[in-house]
Amino acid sequence: MLHTHEIGSSILPGSKKKGNFMEVAIEYKAVAVFLALLLAAVFLSSYWHTMPMNSIPIIAFSLEKFDQKAFQGQETCFTAGATPKFLTIENIKPLYAQVNGKAVAADMLAVYKDKAEKEYCFSSEFLEEGNNTVFVFLESERLFYHVELVQGERPEAFYGLELLDLNSDFVKFSFRGENLYSYEPIEIRVNGSIDHRVYPGNGGQVFLEGIETRPGSNQVEVVFREKTVSGNAERQERQAIPSLLGLAMLAGIVSCFALTIFSDKTVVEKFALAIALLFVLVILIGFGLNALNLLSLYSFIGLLLAASAAIGFYFRKNFRVSFQKVNVFSLHPLYYVVILVAIGTPLLFPVYSFSHYSYWNVFYERHSESLAENFSMPLFDELSYLGRGVSFIPGYFFLNAGLSWATGLGETALYSILLLLGNVLFMLSVFYFGESIGFSKKKSSILFLLLWLENFIRGALVISPRHAFSLALFLVALAYFIKNRKPLLSGVVLAFSSFIQAPMMLAFPVLYIIVGRKPEWKPLVKTLVVSAAIFLLLFLPNALNFGIVSQAEPQNWGYLIDYDFYSLFLDLGPLMVFFLLISLFDILGKESRLDSYSLKLLAAAVLGLLFQVYISYRWNIFNAINIAVLLALILPEKALKERNSSRYMAIILLISASMMVVGINMLSISTYSSTAYDFISESTSTQSRILSDPLFGHDITYICSRAVLSDLAVEYADQKKLSDTYEFLIGKDTEILCNYGISHTVNQADMVNRKAFGNELEETEIEFPELNKVFTNGFIFVHQVQKC
Repeated sequence: MLHTHEIGSSILPGSKKKGNFMEVAIEYKAVAVFLALLLAAVFLSSYWHTMPMNSIPIIAFSLEKFDQKAFQGQETCFTAGATPKFLTIENIKPLYAQVNGKAVAADMLAVYKDKAEKEYCFSSEFLEEGNNTVFVFLESERLFYHVELVQGERPEAFYGLELLDLNSDFVKFSFRGENLYSYEPIEIRVNGSIDHRVYPGNGGQVFLEGIETRPGSNQVEVVFREKTVSGNAERQERQAIPSLLGLAMLAGIVSCFALTIFSDKTVVEKFALAIALLFVLVILIGFGLNALNLLSLYSFIGLLLAASAAIGFYFRKNFRVSFQKVNVFSLHPLYYVVILVAIGTPLLFPVYSFSHYSYWNVFYERHSESLAENFSMPLFDELSYLGRGVSFIPGYFFLNAGLSWATGLGETALYSILLLLGNVLFMLSVFYFGESIGFSKKKSSILFLLLWLENFIRGALVISPRHAFSLALFLVALAYFIKNRKPLLSGVVLAFSSFIQAPMMLAFPVLYIIVGRKPEWKPLVKTLVVSAAIFLLLFLPNALNFGIVSQAEPQNWGYLIDYDFYSLFLDLGPLMVFFLLISLFDILGKESRLDSYSLKLLAAAVLGLLFQVYISYRWNIFNAINIAVLLALILPEKALKERNSSRYMAIILLISASMMVVGINMLSISTYSSTAYDFISESTSTQSRILSDPLFGHDITYICSRAVLSDLAVEYADQKKLSDTYEFLIGKDTEILCNYGISHTVNQADMVNRKAFGNELEETEIEFPELNKVFTNGFIFVHQVQKC
């Protein structure tokens, strides 16, 4: 007999029966679609960022070289550079320089596709004895540097280079210079292209510089003026399994779990639980092998396959499939919107975004990549806070790295897989959660779309897989507990959700009491005990290494930051509009009746909004779940059954989602930020110490691989280093730079980002006159510390 149900309906006892020869079980179809989506994610990742929507034309202005000493009666020079980004036509920009109120250079600089560099010289007669500040303008953007006028003839310069050591990661060389009185670079080139520059001084110096090489043989050159030293560096191919085999393995494991251990569940439930269990295993195996110092590619893959096979064998008698007809052309209109949002967004949106990195997600990606490459979780981070312990709870690091080992993928392709998996599991978890509280599939679709329109959740699903995974696992744990009241599995999944993002465990009982129709206390306590025990065991290495959790400046960046009403509306605005235009009218028109459950949700939503405004905005995603459940519950079922009404609602939600997707570009690193990071990467030593506005700290450590004084990873962070950072940015005390050996500073032109919300623009640009301002793009300034 052929069983025909709505997608996600319960598997009936008769589902063990075979269909006819040409029929394929719904589970096999789902696994085939799952594998196809994984392959599509890998394929489309090669087209990411090829058609960016926020491609703002920009010209970054920099000082490449300048004299630090000028000699009486001789010329002194500087070299200015203009780097274009997304220019569509040639731009002719006026460039001029002045010193002591006098114009010393004027030119028109043509900028189009490639970086334009030009040297300018002027007579030292314009300088006054002692220190002088030379201001260089490109249209309205201003840079400056200091030059000292001295008496006498310029002495002849002497210099020498010697290559001391070279491997695939570092080049070590010595430089000795005499009578060099300019800020002038040594270029380090890899395979003919500039990797980065360093700026030596007089005397003997030894440089140990990190370099970016590709697998195979790499030619490395170190060049200063006419002197070049070179050598070859070999980089081994990364140890990895074939990607197609790895992706098939993931699909096979999910299929194994769905068809055995969870075979008696609905289609949505079995695949939500199967994917969640896969993620739990990936984290657990990576964490366990690392703790035992046994982590390698083969030990991880072998143990993952062995554990999956053991589970499948143990539950082999449960093997069951179902045959269901699914006509994609007759699906409810809301399902199409869900599919476009949940699947289309992670696959297609990155093609039109400028970057898949944000101020925040790069922190997690950096440590995940380090773990994936080295097969070891490092205990020390040399870049954050000028060096500190790797103290962040590493659940996502092991999930990210584990999926890299399992698929053989890295970089953009891996990120694409992570983003897709996070979205797929979130979609399944929302439908599973809706199912657990008695929603129809149509109302679960509304629930999903309302949650997706909340700003933080949408940002997670579009650009931050860590948050997507933790929230999806949280919802799976909550749904399983509500539906089955079994503490063990729900506690395990909750523990690993919390191991990715700790607040999940604290939110679980509160949200369960809110959304559970008849909360049961004894099973809840058991679930929390199981979850807490597992979490504490996983967190034990951190506790032993770093002690009790502490935060730097918790009043500005911790978990007790409050919202203002404007920020609250930006976050939850679409849900509020939905309530005012649809739900409120249904209530007033008596289309919907508020029963005791609805009133509980409404009261919790109001209290949640007040909690966000006055105590902590960190309740935002859980309050969004509360509000979305309320709105979906109030919506009359007949409105979803009436075809035209459903179409109109689907169109409105799709348009809203499209507008929200376009707006998400604001969360990613912008053109302005990227050009500044390019400059830092190319024009500073890899041993540089940088004082940046902490908002940019994560980006600089990941994209530029430079150490920063503070970077807002506030758990276990050094309070004094963070405070000193703000003390310099606000008070401009240059003694702080000398205390920490800072070589460069990075700041936003018109704001110090002291707080998570509510920072105010400065009336004047934030410059540091005692330093050399060597880069500007109108948004970010970079200053070079001349001397201490």
